[in-house]
Amino acid sequence: MKKSLSKKNFEAALVLVIIIAAYFNNLQLVQFHGDESCWVGISNHFEYFLKGKFDDQIWKTDWPNLYTQSITYYVIGAARQLGGWKSNELNGIYNFSQSYEENLQAGNVPNDSLLWWSRAGVTSMAVLGVWLLFILLRKHGNPFVTYGWVAIAITNEYLLLHLRRAMNEGILFGMVMLVIFCLYQVLAVWKDKTRSGNIKLIVWCALAGMFTGLAGQTKLNGVTLGFGILLALFLVAIREFQTVKHEIPRLFGGALIAGVFAIAFFIAPNPVFYQDPVGATIRVLEARAVTMTEQAKATQDRTFMTLSEKYNIGPLVLNKYTPLAQTRLNFLFFGVGASLLFLRTKGWLKKQNDQHVLIAILTIGLTGSLPAFLSMMDWDRYFLLPVIFSTVIILFGIDFLVRVTYEKMKVWVADQGKA
Repeated sequence: MKKSLSKKNFEAALVLVIIIAAYFNNLQLVQFHGDESCWVGISNHFEYFLKGKFDDQIWKTDWPNLYTQSITYYVIGAARQLGGWKSNELNGIYNFSQSYEENLQAGNVPNDSLLWWSRAGVTSMAVLGVWLLFILLRKHGNPFVTYGWVAIAITNEYLLLHLRRAMNEGILFGMVMLVIFCLYQVLAVWKDKTRSGNIKLIVWCALAGMFTGLAGQTKLNGVTLGFGILLALFLVAIREFQTVKHEIPRLFGGALIAGVFAIAFFIAPNPVFYQDPVGATIRVLEARAVTMTEQAKATQDRTFMTLSEKYNIGPLVLNKYTPLAQTRLNFLFFGVGASLLFLRTKGWLKKQNDQHVLIAILTIGLTGSLPAFLSMMDWDRYFLLPVIFSTVIILFGIDFLVRVTYEKMKVWVADQGKA
């Protein structure tokens, strides 16, 4: 048992090293995006927050406070501080009406070293996300899916681009995986009705809620993870149902704890919300709606404005960004994988398996991906979560078809031998 555990720990550490090496390799050569300049340029908010200057004028302006979420510039701020970059040494804000050369001359492009350290913070969260998904898939016990995910994560150009820029996608993915990991623990401990089990349930629900709140303060889409938690709690309550007396209080208690911590950690990192949380939330949502409308008008050739146009988002994700893109095979693999996981979810509900990890991944993956299908713009980074979770489903589909084909071939070869 100890040897097996030691081997697993070594394997996990080795995979982590490989992921780190892949993601930090040539980090400075990742294609630059003007939004990186914006995130780095406003990361001075980190110092103000760290020093407790919550009443400073910096928090009272509409831009960037209503248009950006705080965790991203905290992560970037902390990382560049480790690299020796102070808040008075930051670049200006990128002007998209000007060329890259004009922005460079105006001081609106981060210094190479400043950009590297800023990306390093985001990349570290992305590495954590990739590694946690490996750990969770390994618990499921399917080597092809587990190592297939790692192989894709460290080689796929789409993921290596969007998870390493000094923007919020890499951080959001890390937060999403932390929520999934905590939710898995919630599902695993749910049936333990002892005092110790109840304490563990409270702790893991609180942590799941905490990371959901932080995800929301990384990117507004992150708040939808809360619906994934509620869905998972509802499903596990049905699965483990014994009496109304046992399950209903645990269901509502778990949801309440997760909800309270989600709200608390959505508000706590951002002083903009301190005086009037409800009003500030409304203003942030209104600002986001205005921004998306303006962006859609500016990119009319790359928009999904009508419901019929939004139906194209799913095929776009499978056709353009996931592994084996540009082929019809993705639709086959995704369909098979989704059907397989649906059947396993039914089996889990009937206690025919204990694959809690799949339920955690599927519920959060589903609700976390939904905002992308409401997007107005065909901007590749907006589809990050659907791409990642579709990739996992595709891997399940490939694995199943390979196994079935192999078994059929074995039978055919045996029959030929008898003939």
